[in-house]
Amino acid sequence: MKDICFEIDDQKYDSQTQKPKGDNIFFRCLKCRTILPSNPEFPVRCECRNITLDPEMFKIGVNEYKNFSVIRLKT
Repeated sequence: MKDICFEIDDQKYDSQTQKPKGDNIFFRCLKCRTILPSNPEFPVRCECRNITLDPEMFKIGVNEYKNFSVIRLKT
């Protein structure tokens, strides 16, 4: 079994900043530690509802950007 490794994107994001998207990019809630894919097939949200993703509307909602980070899957 192979370990999964991520690298943290150090860029600071806010409501005006475009978030990256792709098969190897994930959003992490630092509050509840949930990791969400950046391009889900259906609407998803983290456990504490800080991050919500709606792929049908191409929207991401973040309540507290201080508890939001982008991580990339290392290949």
